Amino acid sequence: MVKANTFLKVLIMFFIVIYNGLVSGEGRFVEKKEITPDPVIQSELKLFNNATTEEEFYGALGKLKKLGGKDYEKLIPQLMYYKTKAIDTKEAMLMGVVIEQLNISERCIVKGLMPYLGTEDLRLKHDMEEGIINSIPFEVIADCFLPVINQQKKDPPKSLIKYLYRRNPGKALTAIVPVYITDDIKESYQILSSSKNISYALPENPLWTSLSPEAAKSIMKEIELLSSKDEWFIQLCIAEILRQRPQFRQEWLIEKLEKCKHPLVQETMWEISARPVLENKRREISIKISTLDSFTRVLGDSAIMKDAYNIGLKDWQGGKAESFNTAEELKIFVEQMEREIDSFILSIKKRIIAGEIPFDKACLQFLKVRGEKDLKGFIIGEILTDPEVVKKASKEELEELENILVNLSEGIPQANKVLEIIKNNP
Repeated sequence: MVKANTFLKVLIMFFIVIYNGLVSGEGRFVEKKEITPDPVIQSELKLFNNATTEEEFYGALGKLKKLGGKDYEKLIPQLMYYKTKAIDTKEAMLMGVVIEQLNISERCIVKGLMPYLGTEDLRLKHDMEEGIINSIPFEVIADCFLPVINQQKKDPPKSLIKYLYRRNPGKALTAIVPVYITDDIKESYQILSSSKNISYALPENPLWTSLSPEAAKSIMKEIELLSSKDEWFIQLCIAEILRQRPQFRQEWLIEKLEKCKHPLVQETMWEISARPVLENKRREISIKISTLDSFTRVLGDSAIMKDAYNIGLKDWQGGKAESFNTAEELKIFVEQMEREIDSFILSIKKRIIAGEIPFDKACLQFLKVRGEKDLKGFIIGEILTDPEVVKKASKEELEELENILVNLSEGIPQANKVLEIIKNNP
């Protein structure tokens, strides 16, 4: 125990000396939302991918090396961009081939990608984290992140902090403490003791690993010790453990963490409460898309059917609600799909109003052939509650629609709204 304590104290002093002495000459780190393609590098990547001779292969590789920058800081993002736009396996694997051929280090890869960790592009985020960065040891990543965090400690890049804590909250706290607690060795030692115990007991990949009773007991003990601290970087560690492992969500802990004003702690606590709501929305979206698919089949319009198919494809590619790593990612996807659905419905209404799709074909046929009330209710609510759409119906069609809606009014509240529109239709 004495040796372990001595090691921790030496480790604390080492971090304090190193990070207090950091003076970066590279300027302020800037987070970026997307990778802007470089046409020259992208062109060389295509030539490299299509090379059929050794001369073409090594010629393109040499040009990529020259264009890539001293530490490949220009090349790495372009490789990532190329990977996200890949249309076949060969293109998707090109990034790995170039990295291997040029012997690019893990540090260079991390430094090249770290500005984009806060992207809202889910494809880029997934390919970048799951496909590349998560396979790199935590210690290498922390070694790249910490100088930036130390330089901007008053307002550290949120994407870097978030990644460290999402990857391993215990290790993240161990890495962050020396940056923020520099004048109290005793307090640093106490916190680092808890964070190390957590990192030993809490494996990464919470979706695939369960905790033993002994590990859970050890983690809860350290959470209780850390819960007396008010520093945001400590509360973020606890909040992230609660997000990953629902078994630790005790009411008194949640109440305390919800009082923290730090945006990352607030965001993590929001994820805990918002995820169930978002998962329900995700499932509702799939039902809406299924309904629209049935609706377009009744219309029989090939262009509209193709649009509906594309929306369904995006929904399928997005995966199930449970497959999203964070509620924030799920929220972004849900909002994207809601915009897709709204845009699709608006285009259908415009075509009905313009007379391109007959009212009978657009509305009456679906209501007559579909038996499920929830599907009928969706179409009634999304399309027929628009007075401009109802105006396109002939007198006979309105009478037929009214008869259908009267029979549906008890189970479908939207039907009464349309009946009111029909009543007021001159």
